[in-house]
Amino acid sequence: MSEQNTRERILELLIGGEWVSGQHLADSLGCSRTAVWKHVQALREQGIRIEQVRGRGYRLQAGQDLLNPATLRTVVTGDGAHDTVLAYQTTCDSTNTLARQILVQGVAPRVVVTAERQLAGRGRLGRDWVSPMAAHLYMSVGFRWAQGYETLGGLSLAAGTCVAEALQEYSGAPLTLKWPNDIHAERAKLCGILVELEGEQGGEVRVVLGVGVNVHEDGQMGCIDQPWITLDRLAGRALSRTEVFEAVWSRLSAGLELFRSQGWPAFMERWTALDRYQGAAVEIRDINGGVMAAGEYRGVDSAGCLCLGTPDGIRKIHSGELSLRVQP
Repeated sequence: MSEQNTRERILELLIGGEWVSGQHLADSLGCSRTAVWKHVQALREQGIRIEQVRGRGYRLQAGQDLLNPATLRTVVTGDGAHDTVLAYQTTCDSTNTLARQILVQGVAPRVVVTAERQLAGRGRLGRDWVSPMAAHLYMSVGFRWAQGYETLGGLSLAAGTCVAEALQEYSGAPLTLKWPNDIHAERAKLCGILVELEGEQGGEVRVVLGVGVNVHEDGQMGCIDQPWITLDRLAGRALSRTEVFEAVWSRLSAGLELFRSQGWPAFMERWTALDRYQGAAVEIRDINGGVMAAGEYRGVDSAGCLCLGTPDGIRKIHSGELSLRVQP
């Protein structure tokens, strides 16, 4: 058993919050109590708070909403999805980066990666994605796409639609979509989606689709330079990150199958129902914040392009490294 798998198993045994003896952990893992102690120390160094009392053993300190790896594995692979593997990490640089690495290795046609925290999480436009320990949902889906780049138009919009519907149903709060891939509530950002593509023109494409959802309040979020909100605040109670994962994966996995067979047009009506900006006066800004276009927001077309009403007619905007803002 690898170090990562051993530590994952320790967390599974401790996830209930009850005391578990060192001997029971050692017997379950097939290792010595000294080895258990070393693995626990490694988990502590990553930021997971584990208590230890002589004669009682170990337990997770209360107040931590760690993911349940066993439940996640059942959710991802329990319906006969033999082409999909789950990679759970306590800490990683980026779930998108790890998903890409696993795809390159050819371990499986599809991989789902999730972590308790990211050290170098990223969003669109080169922005950092704040990823504190056990605070939010960090997940990426990687898969191989044989139909070529040209058939992937609108993927981020379709994914955003599925995730928004899942979070709205789970939290009970009304959500909206912001082109091309943000989910908002009360005019603040709740979730972002990052799609990264790699491959040869006309050949197979490696697709990595990252989802970041703000679940719990955390002091590290004070550095974010835009309005943000959490699922906890919307629901008025502390939610479960494992349950958020289940809700998102259920909708997203079904949505990816629909996208594979019918593409973005199958999602247009659902997107429009959640579209935040219909009829608004907006600006399109480049990566440096410069205004490159302005006009009336007219929705999204069958290719996933934003339609902007201007004095010269409808201008179609491809996503790229662009952002949408309401005109001041």
